[in-house]
Amino acid sequence: MLFCITALRRYHLFLVLCLSALWGCTPELVNTSSNVFDSSVFIQAQSKVLQAKKAKLQKIANGSEKQELTLPNWERELFLFAEANINKNLIRDQYTCSDTPQETLYTAKDSRFKVKSLRILKNAQGQPKQIDIHYKETSKLYNIERAMSLELRQNVLKRYRIEGVQKVFGLSPIQYRLDAEVVF
Repeated sequence: MLFCITALRRYHLFLVLCLSALWGCTPELVNTSSNVFDSSVFIQAQSKVLQAKKAKLQKIANGSEKQELTLPNWERELFLFAEANINKNLIRDQYTCSDTPQETLYTAKDSRFKVKSLRILKNAQGQPKQIDIHYKETSKLYNIERAMSLELRQNVLKRYRIEGVQKVFGLSPIQYRLDAEVVF
């Protein structure tokens, strides 16, 4: 009986030590002091504003194909901009920041990151008037590179552009360009 109690105490001590070690090694998951631009939060806010204003969207693909959407799903339309978020826990410290009253420029320190740069041009009040993103994704099977730009007027999205090249191994590269304008 004494052996069982001693073994049980050792087990509890072992369990407490393991849990203490795990608790002490757990990284902080939320960094509330970050000053990095959060494109996903920005796009969610813009989507809500555009939906509330019942904004329409006129798109021109590759300079010729025209399409007008009367009630677009704004989060889906702007998905690529939200996806280019550099305010993620694991990478937010991996960008250098150059900040002036006219612009803020984030540049990736490591070439492995898909968002190479994110530039925010500001108006006289310090609010974003244009956001430019350079995105590049490479693997052994494909390469994707795109330049994306959002233009704002009075803090509301006015137009955006996405242009890029997609190259799949063994196939010819595909170049694309999408110009879109918000209509109220």
